[in-house]
Amino acid sequence: MLRPGWLFYCVLLVRVLPVSAQFIYGQCSVGGTYGDGVFFEYNIRTGQFREVHHCGINFCSGPGKSLVALPPDYLFGTTTIGGMGSEGDIFRLETGSGYYYSLQSLNQSNGRLPYGGLMRASNGMLYGMTTSGGDYDLGTLFLYDPVGLFFDRLYSFNGSEGRSPESTVCEGPDGKLYGTTGYGGNRNTGGTFCFDPLTGSYSVLHHFEPPSGAAPLCGPMYQDGSIWGLCYTGGQFGLGVLYRYDINSSNYRVEFSFDRINGAFPTSPLIPAGVNEIYGITSQGGLYDQGAIFRYSTAHGIYQKLHDFEGNNGDLPMGPLLVASDGQLYGTTQLSGTHGYGTLFRFNPDSLGFEVLLTLTDTMAFIPREAS
Repeated sequence: MLRPGWLFYCVLLVRVLPVSAQFIYGQCSVGGTYGDGVFFEYNIRTGQFREVHHCGINFCSGPGKSLVALPPDYLFGTTTIGGMGSEGDIFRLETGSGYYYSLQSLNQSNGRLPYGGLMRASNGMLYGMTTSGGDYDLGTLFLYDPVGLFFDRLYSFNGSEGRSPESTVCEGPDGKLYGTTGYGGNRNTGGTFCFDPLTGSYSVLHHFEPPSGAAPLCGPMYQDGSIWGLCYTGGQFGLGVLYRYDINSSNYRVEFSFDRINGAFPTSPLIPAGVNEIYGITSQGGLYDQGAIFRYSTAHGIYQKLHDFEGNNGDLPMGPLLVASDGQLYGTTQLSGTHGYGTLFRFNPDSLGFEVLLTLTDTMAFIPREAS
């Protein structure tokens, strides 16, 4: 049985079964047989919940913020305190058997503490970043080949061009990688950068400054020639901003300053929502100051708050939102729910219907095992 724990980051994966089903996979940071967390599977069609792997024996503690699903039934990800030296590792989990493999231990030389997780690029490679380690102990950008099982450190952050990234990167149509650093740069409040995997060149696109956003703790997304992202602080009210950086014109613009009633302190990346729309979530703010879900029209510049968290349905939503094939949003909160230990939820952006699918208890963790 799972012990009390915070529900962290999830990924959607479609597996072809005798009857086609779609699953959400994620990881609790604590609890389980050995107290170091559990990988779980949730079937969004049947409501069935399954514990896939209990962390501890294989040192898979401290989940990163994102998982990558690859056929036939693999999940690739990172841990922050796993690996041989307890400084993080890259792993593969077989969801069918529950077998866990530590593929690459991270360390001072190649980078350590990869909070952001992984991103799969069009070339089939997995990319990620660490917050520490490397030449200056300020973090690294790395590559991992999931087929050849090859690791390569690509870049060491040096402070003046950014440091200590807590997110992962996104890929543009040009094959270049775009990312953010939460700290460093001109004002030690982070920046946006571009890295070309073909040439190995790294360039800073924008240095964040508190009046127009600071400390981007989540990675950006690419849409329509621009990099879109969120800053944790800064802006008109000091509560974070939604920003846009136009790659062609090199123009940076604050699209929306969070004002608490519409959300505050975003920590999770934006996700595309069809044509000219994006979804996001804030960890605090909203009507009850426990977080909010929002939609933003990139074509018309219109911000719309869709849902207020209010404790019983979750508090402190710091994990990413996911869009499933049913068009609904899925996500997690770290606190509250019926027993105060976090929830897995589903939200319909059209009807604005909200449903708690799983909640943690002080004795059983996830209940119910099946959604009604």
